[in-house]
Amino acid sequence: MNKEFRKALIEACREKLKDRLHAFEEAMLRAQDFANEQEKSSAGDKYETSRAMAQLEREMNAAQATEAQNELQFLMKINPNLMSSKIIVGSIIQTSRALYFIGVGLNAIKLTGTDVITLSAKAPLSKALLGKQAGDIVHFNKMDIAIIAVY
Repeated sequence: MNKEFRKALIEACREKLKDRLHAFEEAMLRAQDFANEQEKSSAGDKYETSRAMAQLEREMNAAQATEAQNELQFLMKINPNLMSSKIIVGSIIQTSRALYFIGVGLNAIKLTGTDVITLSAKAPLSKALLGKQAGDIVHFNKMDIAIIAVY
């Protein structure tokens, strides 16, 4: 792993977050449009229920969009050139189980044929890994995870 791989990985995470943010924004607009299109009928309860449900969906998507925006801003603060022998936010960690990136939780990202599991810095596994270095063993969820390398 080198700095170019880390830069490409961070960029892939940014793109995935931007796509997620766009999807939430689109869903908010669809929910708002649905609420606006509901016609009041003699069955007023049905109208009010439909509008309320559309409003709830819009609010849920707005909250998720805000979270995606916050994650994107957090990711933008990671310096891809910063290298450390100890695990920090922004590290890529080769373990006996998988290759991890500590930054934002986006599940797995495939980059140049390599699967990288992205973890939020707040995730329990991230917290267990932070501050460790190559050669350390982390005990997590009744498993031993050997740290092979830190990039």
